[in-house]
Amino acid sequence: MLKLINQNLSHFNDIFHSQSEQIQSFLVHSSILTELHPSAINKYLKINDSEEILETLFADGQIVYKDKEHFYHYPQPLREFLYSKLTKKMKYAKNINKEHIKLAHIYEEMSLYLPAFVHYVAGKDYFQATRMIRITESRYNPSDFLTLLTRCLESGNANLFSHDFDVFLIRCIPLSILEQLIPTMRNDINKYKKNNQLSLVAHSQYRLATIFIYKGDIHEAKQIYRDSLEVSMQINLHDKMILNHLGIAETLIFSGNYDEAIYYVKKALFYSEKFQYHYYQTYSLWLLSAIYLEKNNFKEAEPFLKQAIELRQQSDEDDTGKTFSYCSMSKYLRYKQDYVQSIKWAEKALRHALHYGNDLDVGEAYVELSKNYMRLEQWEQAESYLNNAYSVYKHFSYYRCVVLYLQLKISLNKKDSVKAEKLRKRLLKISQENNYRIFIEKLHDKKPKLVVNQENTVSLRIETLGQFKILLNDKPVNLTRSSSLQLLQILITCRNQNLNKDFLLDLLFPNHSLDSINKNFYVALSTLRKALEPNIKSGRLSTYITQSKNHYRFNSTLLYLDVDKFTHFIHDKTDSLATRTKNLLKAESLYKGDYFEEYPYADFLEVERKKLRAQYLDVLKQVAHLYWNPNNYKLGIEYFEKLLAVDPYQDVVYLDYIERLLKSNLFLQAKSVAERYTKYIEKELGFSVQNQLQQLFKQYSFAL
Repeated sequence: MLKLINQNLSHFNDIFHSQSEQIQSFLVHSSILTELHPSAINKYLKINDSEEILETLFADGQIVYKDKEHFYHYPQPLREFLYSKLTKKMKYAKNINKEHIKLAHIYEEMSLYLPAFVHYVAGKDYFQATRMIRITESRYNPSDFLTLLTRCLESGNANLFSHDFDVFLIRCIPLSILEQLIPTMRNDINKYKKNNQLSLVAHSQYRLATIFIYKGDIHEAKQIYRDSLEVSMQINLHDKMILNHLGIAETLIFSGNYDEAIYYVKKALFYSEKFQYHYYQTYSLWLLSAIYLEKNNFKEAEPFLKQAIELRQQSDEDDTGKTFSYCSMSKYLRYKQDYVQSIKWAEKALRHALHYGNDLDVGEAYVELSKNYMRLEQWEQAESYLNNAYSVYKHFSYYRCVVLYLQLKISLNKKDSVKAEKLRKRLLKISQENNYRIFIEKLHDKKPKLVVNQENTVSLRIETLGQFKILLNDKPVNLTRSSSLQLLQILITCRNQNLNKDFLLDLLFPNHSLDSINKNFYVALSTLRKALEPNIKSGRLSTYITQSKNHYRFNSTLLYLDVDKFTHFIHDKTDSLATRTKNLLKAESLYKGDYFEEYPYADFLEVERKKLRAQYLDVLKQVAHLYWNPNNYKLGIEYFEKLLAVDPYQDVVYLDYIERLLKSNLFLQAKSVAERYTKYIEKELGFSVQNQLQQLFKQYSFAL
């Protein structure tokens, strides 16, 4: 090894100033490289003799050495000395970042993707850094990634010890690769301990603990975080003191120990503010607010959340950590029942996560979206996002349990007992294998009650909006007798009313003889009752179709009927705008088509069909108004378009829509809607609209 390594700063200074100006410039500018690759230096410094210079410096025996693979290096203390001169020369951090990115491009052109990754990270271009990892994960062996980790750790590059590098590095390398590095990383930790390199011990332990927490081994992760924390406290390694407190807090959150987790996050917040680590300060605030939200303590969460937002807005860094902050905003708004804005933030989180391609972040965004749609009782949409999350969490057992538990809740809400039991067994198996006490306790102590198909216990579900369905204990029921089907349609249309038998006979059998209609009626009624209640012993004992002398009544309150749910959400009176919006969205999700739309020629259904269709149009109109946000018109426009797609002949809606577009300075869109208005109302219906349009556009100084 070189004599220089153990020398002091003044000695470095003497050696540096003993060189020519040309060599001094070479030393300073090439110190940005972690390895002194001659071809890369030639391209970076626009010279062609870097190898000769390096060989001369190597022969001097004090400035450059070669590793076992014969790569040139500056000893770490000297490199730090030279790099500090470079950063002073650049004056601003953004200038040194640009140099790292410039060098990253050079390495990428040379197909040296791992060094390119290192310099993209140092230059804080996290998207390009992640792209390099995606390129290399299928090209190289796991050991190559370990070499990368070790070189970054041992390089002494200040930019590679920046506040967010450790978090980013572990998150962007696929877990399938990281898992294979665990034995070697343990050996490295032992080597660093033996050499008393405590800083490297703390860094390596933190990274190893993070791998364990991602793979779902919570107990092992907590212990290694504690070991790293002890070393960090011993040598006053401030950034690792903070990160290990946060790591321990996360393990406690996963175990459901929220109060203890708060203690560790507050410790992290204290140190991050004391030592002015603003990145960690923001993350601590986000995490603290998230814990309070999990505890349903909105009052405690709000001030931390607001401060985190303020700090994030002051930061110009575009890193992967933003996904967590966006999801936190979504969670906060969901708890406030502002589902529109909550979904907006979750979608923003998803776009950001997909941009970087990090599986954990993508999964988190999917889960957040699913929770919003679960609150809105839009089960299919929620399940779709959960399926996506489960797929991207293929290497993360703990997070898969989170998804399974949410899928179980949906199945129970949908009364799908068979699927719920399968999910429960799968969740219990994974939880027991990994000792996830939080899920084991949820399943055992508060085991959800599954629907049991006993002889006298039935679950009847009828859907009339769109495709007609009858489901009995989650199995479809087919009414093959047309008179029984018609009778059910009449009963549903006049539900919860006493209907005279003669009224029913006139509708069902208008052209039959008096001799046959009574017999046909009782056959139709009996067939219908048995289809809805297979175990019924007598028609008089029917739960759903009751009889009082010569009157019949359909009790829809005793089953699930989508049209009842639809009207309930429309007419539910509430002073809360958030609840009103939620109810309207639920009503919209239920309206999958017109009332008994497969039976357009049944006259007795038409009045109810028109009434429900008008109510649905009114729902769309109300939501369009609620969503018309001064800063974001996208959702408002979407619902006006839905409204006109269902019924393009609504004169008042066109005028309302056009005026809103004009007020929002969306003139081209307003003109496009005006053309449709003219087509449908004037050209097809024959009503002149030009005077109305001219007056409307004139108000906003825009001629039609």
